[in-house]
Amino acid sequence: MYSKLFLLCCLALLLGIGCKSKQTSASTDWPFVLSDAAHNDLLNNAGSWLGVPYKYGGASRAGVDCSGLVLALSKSGSLPRSSKEMHKVCASISSNEVRPGDLIFFSIGGKQVNHVGVVLQAPWFIHASSSSGVVLNRWSEPYYTKWFTGFGRIPK
Repeated sequence: MYSKLFLLCCLALLLGIGCKSKQTSASTDWPFVLSDAAHNDLLNNAGSWLGVPYKYGGASRAGVDCSGLVLALSKSGSLPRSSKEMHKVCASISSNEVRPGDLIFFSIGGKQVNHVGVVLQAPWFIHASSSSGVVLNRWSEPYYTKWFTGFGRIPK
């Protein structure tokens, strides 16, 4: 796990991109590959969103918020617009059941869900951070474990 991140950061430094601590927005090097074609479509599409700036209520590459990114990546017509409502309609799943495309929910600073990301490959997820735009993080990082609410599967 750490060796992949280290390799990604080294390659980014060689390319002159730089690598933020605990986050990456370097879209030139994508470390995820799955054998399942549907999941590879998700991963390739997700990688193209890295670095898009955060914009509250945004749903385009000009600016996107967390739930807007989920809607763009999931291509599901069954999801509501807000992270709180997404949490309500998704089937709750355990960490052992998580697969690419599932959602990860957080209650940052509060008691109700107010942030969502898309699982890419355990423990990595992509999300729109209000401070950094679209980035990758590990759900095992202390900040995210503190506010973690649960995983959810998008209804069909």
